[in-house]
Amino acid sequence: MIPNMMIDSGIGGNNNVIFRGIGSSMFTGKNPVVLYVDGVPFDQVSHYGADLVNIERVEVLRGPQGTL
Repeated sequence: MIPNMMIDSGIGGNNNVIFRGIGSSMFTGKNPVVLYVDGVPFDQVSHYGADLVNIERVEVLRGPQGTL
C-alpha cells in the first residue's frame, strides 16, 4: 500500500489514479498524475483503461518528474 494513493474505477472502465486528492480530469483529459508502464508514459485518462492486475512493483516519485 502507498499512503494517500487510490486507484478508482472511473466512468467507462477508465481507471483514475489519485494522490492526495489530485487526480485526472474527465473534462480536459489531462492528468497531473502520470502513470508509467515499462517506461512508457500514460498521461491521459483514456489510457488508464489498461489492465492493472499482476503488478510486480509500484514506484512513487516525489516532486516534478517532467524530464523522465
